[in-house]
Amino acid sequence: MTMMRAAKSVLLGSLLGASGLALMPMLVAQAHASSGAAAPTPEMFGQRVKIFDAAISPNGRQIAQVQNVKGQYIINIIDLDNPTAEPRVLGLGKGVSPKYVRWVNDARVAVSFRQISKLRNEPVNASFLHSIDVNTMKGKTLIKVRQGFRQFNDRVVDWLEDDPDHILMEFADDGDDQMEAAVWRVDARTGNKAMVKRSERDIYGWVANAAGEPVVGWGRRNAGQTSTWLIKDPTSEKWDRHSKYPGLDPDSMSVAAVTDEGRSLVVSAYRGRDTLGLYRYDLTTRSFAEAIYQNDEYDVTDVILSKDGNSIVGARYTGESDERVLFDSYGSTLEEAIAEFAGYQVDFIDRSADGKALILRVSSPSDPGVMMLYRRGGKVTILGDNMPGLDGKKMGEVISVRYTARDGTKIPAFVTVPSAMPPGTPKDLPFIVLPHGGPAARDEKRFDYLAQFFASRGYGVLQMNFRGSEGYGKSFADAGQDRWVTMQDDVEDGTRWLFEKGYADPEKTCIAGWSYGGYAALMGASKDPELYNCVIAIAALTDIPDAISDLRRYVNGRETAKRTFGNFMDDKDLMRANNPVDLADTIKAPVFMAHGTMDTAVEHDQFHRMKKRLEKAGADGTYLSFEGEDHSISNQANRQKMLKSIDRFLTKHNGQSQYAAR
Repeated sequence: MTMMRAAKSVLLGSLLGASGLALMPMLVAQAHASSGAAAPTPEMFGQRVKIFDAAISPNGRQIAQVQNVKGQYIINIIDLDNPTAEPRVLGLGKGVSPKYVRWVNDARVAVSFRQISKLRNEPVNASFLHSIDVNTMKGKTLIKVRQGFRQFNDRVVDWLEDDPDHILMEFADDGDDQMEAAVWRVDARTGNKAMVKRSERDIYGWVANAAGEPVVGWGRRNAGQTSTWLIKDPTSEKWDRHSKYPGLDPDSMSVAAVTDEGRSLVVSAYRGRDTLGLYRYDLTTRSFAEAIYQNDEYDVTDVILSKDGNSIVGARYTGESDERVLFDSYGSTLEEAIAEFAGYQVDFIDRSADGKALILRVSSPSDPGVMMLYRRGGKVTILGDNMPGLDGKKMGEVISVRYTARDGTKIPAFVTVPSAMPPGTPKDLPFIVLPHGGPAARDEKRFDYLAQFFASRGYGVLQMNFRGSEGYGKSFADAGQDRWVTMQDDVEDGTRWLFEKGYADPEKTCIAGWSYGGYAALMGASKDPELYNCVIAIAALTDIPDAISDLRRYVNGRETAKRTFGNFMDDKDLMRANNPVDLADTIKAPVFMAHGTMDTAVEHDQFHRMKKRLEKAGADGTYLSFEGEDHSISNQANRQKMLKSIDRFLTKHNGQSQYAAR
């Protein structure tokens, strides 16, 4: 399993006494409501988020924003004591995609970003950490490769809040195996580094305790077939493999945190149940201690720690959306804000050192919302709309549903209905069936720009968490991941459920998806050529054997392919029977496809091969290839162009919906 990383940036905050406040929850909607009456355009939905990320300085006096300006991201420093001061900005440059911003100390911020480049004529994604003096707005990329290529140059083990001039990072030294990371104390100003923990065989990353000391290393061995941990005994300080710690199994567990000053692990595990829960493992006795939290329906996703990082105060899981469970009332500023914005999704972004000032992203399933500064006592400063111009009143309503698959399994799903639809039950709506990517991912009941784009065009939208989706327990996930056919059946059963209920117009129902969702869209149209009126496949997986061949070029790629494609690896006939490029001549519905040439997740040749097969079969196709673009179609202009083209495609094949936003 993947190691869960509990960074200090997500700790609960100051555990001080609460104070009351009187703040109208409608503030969020009022803050960014569109003043015009015009219908939302494809360009509005295609814009990148206005404030991608933000962070507040430890002393609470400055904010660093990663801000979208006409499709390009800049770093913008705001002086809260003097908001009219001369702007301090720094452009990230063309082709740079931000990951996050974080204050190192009151005078310096670190920005993580990624860039795609070519290595041996193949697109590769590399990440870096840039440190900036906010007074001069000058800085440097901290870790650079002197020779060869290193993909991960931004991985932080601990921000060392007690040592604000340094960052604890993990990366392979030049010339070493590039997967096997050592731990380094890096000077945040100069980039000078000192090794804290040397690299170890088969260890790719590390988890530290609250004092910034590495305690657990994680990785894979036996050519990627099995997971392994390296653990530091708190008494002897000797390092042992997990096999010396009874009960620990890295193939079915992950480490969420190190607590009790390095004496305990917080482990995410099943422990005989179907869902992942949190358990404390005592490193001194080498045995499991108490169960911390487990939900009967959903997997736990993370632990919530006290401000000092040594105590467990709560847990997180994703039900319909992100949920927090606090084990007591702590009177924190975050609790105060969540109570005030009941009914909204409140995403914690960052906090000041004293926990009295928070940066929050507040939204709802039908409202893109805002980024805000929230101070204890209810003082709110709106930093910016998430997606300017999108009026929540013109977004679709999102409804939670469950439908029954052919074998009786209940499939959780969300239906978005257009805002212009009359009150009541949907009847003969044009519909988009929109399976998610991954496939080991999931949809949540939160604002989804693509689903809302379709709803604004007058379509109902069905998003299902088919078997194989994460978060619903082991048996639900394994049922899909072991058999991709089951996932596809769940998608088809959702479509037929729409027809049986009378919600969807069978003559105007299309299927759309991104990545694996694009695969599901193409397969849906090939399995039953009469089921869908059109197909939209973005960055789609189209050729499984070719994707397996691509994966095998990477470290542990063979095992990654086995985990990804399940029993397709053992049954070649089944694979070919569920491979879109081999079924192109069975697709009768018009097809829209879009793909970036620098896609590192699903390589561009998958698009090219499918396009050739569809053209040979005489398909009615619309094809967009974006030069230099990544898997997410991150360039704002390209994303806007794509949505405009999809809008024309839907109008051409289904006509204008009477429920389109106006």
